[in-house]
Formats: sequence, C-alpha cells, structure tokens
Amino acid sequence: MVKILFLAANPNGTERRSLDEEIRRIELALERAKRREQFKIIQKWAVTDDDLRRALLDHEPEVVHFSGQGGGSQGLAFVDSQGRLLVISGDSLARLFELCADHVRCVILNACFSEVQAKVISRYIEIVVGMSQDIGDEASIKFSEGFYDALGAGRSAEKAFEFGRSAIDLRSLQGHLVPIILRNPEIRRLTRASAQGDGPIRIVPRGLRSFQTEDSDFFLQLLPGPCGHDGLPTSLRFWKTRIEERNPDRTFPVGLIYGPSGCGKSSLVKAGLLPRLSDTIQLVLVEATPDDTETRLLKGLRGAFPGLKGDLNLIDTFITLRRETEATGRKTLIVIDQFEQWLHAKTEEEKSDLALALRLCDGANIQCIVMIRDDFWLGTNRLMKEIGVRISEGENAALVDLFDVRHAKKVLGLFADAYGVWENSPVEPTERDQFLDDRDQFLDDAVSGLAQDVRVNCVRIALFCELFQGKPWDLKTLEKVGGVEGVGVLFMEETFSADNAPAENRYHQKAVRAVLNALLPEPGSKIKGRMRSDRDLMDVSGYADRPADFQTLVRILDEKTHLITPTDPQGLGAEEKGV
Repeated sequence: MVKILFLAANPNGTERRSLDEEIRRIELALERAKRREQFKIIQKWAVTDDDLRRALLDHEPEVVHFSGQGGGSQGLAFVDSQGRLLVISGDSLARLFELCADHVRCVILNACFSEVQAKVISRYIEIVVGMSQDIGDEASIKFSEGFYDALGAGRSAEKAFEFGRSAIDLRSLQGHLVPIILRNPEIRRLTRASAQGDGPIRIVPRGLRSFQTEDSDFFLQLLPGPCGHDGLPTSLRFWKTRIEERNPDRTFPVGLIYGPSGCGKSSLVKAGLLPRLSDTIQLVLVEATPDDTETRLLKGLRGAFPGLKGDLNLIDTFITLRRETEATGRKTLIVIDQFEQWLHAKTEEEKSDLALALRLCDGANIQCIVMIRDDFWLGTNRLMKEIGVRISEGENAALVDLFDVRHAKKVLGLFADAYGVWENSPVEPTERDQFLDDRDQFLDDAVSGLAQDVRVNCVRIALFCELFQGKPWDLKTLEKVGGVEGVGVLFMEETFSADNAPAENRYHQKAVRAVLNALLPEPGSKIKGRMRSDRDLMDVSGYADRPADFQTLVRILDEKTHLITPTDPQGLGAEEKGV
C-alpha cells in the first residue's frame, strides 16, 4: 500500500488557488487506476506546522504532496493557528524530512518558485519535485493529474513526473518545463539499508513491466541463489566485480547476459545491478529496436557526454570517448537490452557499423554488455566472433535462468504479501494452523500449474498475480477459475476480447487467434511449439498485404504479452525471419 499525504494550505491574505479541484483530479486519477487498491490518499487542509509534523508521524507516507503558495527563497506558505500566513523555510522543512527519510520516498512541492526548497529537501529524500518559476492554476492541476495517472498505472515516480509535464504540454498550456525533478539515489541506498533491521521491505509489483532503479531496495529479495556478507547474490557480484575492474586482464570488453524469454534479465540489470555500481562508472542504457539501435546508442552517448561533437558518427564517438575516458579515470558502461531485436532484423552487411564500434571496447575505458534471449545464441556467437571477443561462461557471459519451483513459491508468496491478500488471517491457534496449511497448498498448486519442466517463468508469475488481483487467494477460487490453465484463458479474454481490453488488442484479436493456432503444437505432443516464418504467419493472420499491421501484431504478442518469441532465421532460408 502506497500512502500519499496531500497537504493543502491557502492562508488568509494570499492569492486563492483551486486546491479542491486539484485533489478532485488526483482522486479521480487514482480511482480509475488498475492498481487503485495499492494507493491510499490522506488529506490535510489548512495545514499548520503542527499538522505537518503530526501527519508525517501518524501516517508514515511514501509520497508527500504539498499544494499551495511558494515564496522563493523565503519558504512555503503554511497557516498558523489563526489561519494567517506562516512561512516555513526550506532548511526547516529539510530537517523535518531528514527525520522521515526512512519512509518518505517522494516529495512534490506544487507551489510557485519551490525549486529552492526542493533542492534543500533533496539532500535527504530520494525524489523531490518543485517548480522553477510561477505556474498557473490550470497547469499545476494538469501536472498533478498526469503524475497520478501514471503513478496509478504502475509507472515510477520519475516516469510519472514526465507524464505530468506531458499533460501540461498536450493541453497547450504554458509552463510544461516549469516542474523540475531532483534525484538522490545515494540517499535511497543509505536509508533503505538502515531500515533493513526492521525486516524485509515490501515488494511493489510492476505487472508485466521490468523492475527499475527505484525498485532496487526490495529487488534482491526476488533473486535466487546464495548471498555474501554484503547481501549481494553471487549472480550480481559476478557482474559488479568485472564492471568496476579497470585492469583489462581481469575484465572484458563485451559481455553477454542471456536467458530464456521472461526470465527477468532486464529486471536483474535495471533494479539489481546498475543501482549498485560505483560512481566511477558512467552508464549508458539503450533498448535495442529493429531499426534505430545505432541512433539510440549515439543519442544516449551524447546525452551522457554533452561535450561530444554533434557531427561525430558512432565509430568516431567511440574513439573519442575511449581517449577522453582514459584521461578522466572513469569507465563508460554501455548496456544494450533486448539485443535480439537488432540481431533479428539486420543483415550481415547492416551490422557492420555497430560491430566496428563494439570492436573499440577495451574493458578498461569502454565496456559493453548485451542482453539477449538464449534462442539467439547462434547469431550472437557469430557477432562476437566478428568483433574478436570469445564468449566464455564465468568470464564475460552468464545465464539468467528461470526460477526453480522452490524459489518460485517464495516469490509468489512475496507478491501475495505485497497485495495484502492474507493480511486478515485468523489469530486463533486452531484456525491459524488450518489457514497456514491452506495457504501453503494454494502456493504449491499455483506454482505447480505455472511450472514447465520444473522451471517457472517470471512473467507467468507476474501474469498470475495480475489476474488474481481482487480475488481471494484460496483453493476454492483457484478451482473455480479452472486452475492455472483457467487463469491463462482469463488472460486471453481480458487482454484481447473484453470490453476494457486495449482497443489495439481488440482490433487484432482475430489475427491473434490465427497466429497462435498456427504456432501451437499438436494435442498430446511434447514439443512446445512450431517454428513458422514471418511470411507464413502473415498469410495465416490475414495481413499478407498489411505489413505494418503484422509488425504491430508481433509486437503485441512478443513485447507486451510474451506469448511468442521471434527466433534466429537458421533453418528457415537465408533471408527469412521466423517466430
């Protein structure tokens, strides 16, 4: 449960603001959210200094939202016991938030000229949003609406900030650049580490999206394998040690993180590895696409190094970076996620520019890690040979495997705790024993149904949890929906056929059925599925003369729902791609 503390203050004698309209829009945004049961909003009006302190103590919110008047360097406008103006300085507010840094993760100051206070508060709080100058009522309300729309949809606070700005911009209002965001990830690590003595931090589920940097405090609980004295699992220590190493004899130029679709590679890197790297590592994270991976990489490098000349191509940029990084003593780490998207789409001739750039990685100054599905091993191996890097397990390559059944049961239990499905468990000893037995049996049955060849796909766990939201997690409900198989049927209906399914999905539902029927194995077969070429599936789907629709269909089935996996063209013909 994410608790949001909304603080409103409009002292006598100050300009009237539409605070009631702002909270109404925020409430509507959270009420329409798919995960609305995960949010609780607490309102405090005409807030005094005592109200502020007591609300933070009583409710321990994760998000604090102040709406009212700002006075620049003087402070923010609260009220005294008589309803008159009481200005509280940024320093005083920062000292108060320092005392609450164990639970407050985000502070929003929706008040004019509040950037001054935001900067001071950000010394102690991980994410703080302020306003760099005057902002109109309509724009400030629109920002809040966009922010909480995104937060309710499961986006991070950083991404919600961007949606808030976008909401202002889309309405053609002035001031979409007035909101500013300040991040302090080091404060997050310190405060969360000190809180570990109070027990594990509750998981925040992300649905079918990967976990992000802001989830790093709880993410380690989800990883299998033994941990060292520092709490790091061996899978993370392997990469952290080699990335932070500057001696080229003890590191690698290009590394490979591989595993089956839905095994959690992206989450492992974004929420597990990258937040724990030394500050001497300059990170550039890129998500590969079929068409513009090189352009995205070049843009990411220019964003990380503003001093780079804008007319340099990718290869010249690598050459310049290698020379300049060597002089500064910092290492540039390039991480390319979903590398199979690029590998699948490019011919050998089209791969030359990126391949030449990767050859310039030396491990000491520039290093690259590509993340790829294991069924693209052949194409990956060819590329690594082309750039002169040998793939060596335990040196520059490591598998991210699916969960074993035991660990999958633990993770499913953690997700259940996150949703609070068993918070009202019986307290009487006799009833509690039966409750615990039933809960254990439910987890066993669910994991058994999710498992394939005694391994469980992370995406299937997330999907199960998504579809069981709002339902009792008990054996009776599991039986009623037809077991785990019934959950799969429910997923297909809610994703492609239901009235509240995305319009894009409903548009393609006939083609979805045709493609999946073509890919499914014969009944009773032990083969998981049949490989078909793009050309075959375009005919089957009815999109033979509509290539754009076919590409959208593949994106929905692959990236959004993980129902299919594009594969290496080996065996399909020299120029054919397949699924």
